[in-house]
Amino acid sequence: MNDPIFGEAKEALEELSQDPRARRLAEERWLGEVNYRLTVAQERREGREEGREEGRPMRCAKL
Repeated sequence: MNDPIFGEAKEALEELSQDPRARRLAEERWLGEVNYRLTVAQERREGREEGREEGRPMRCAKL
């Protein structure tokens, strides 16, 4: 890991992390991703439950 590009990248990251605007944008991006994942997970749970509810009468009718 003696490649100079890693040192340059580390320096750039450290410099960028000192910029309040860049940090705020990174946090907003992260929060957006978290919100998206939570929303998708909730929609999937609701969809599965709806599917189960719709499937129950059909199974009972076949018996």
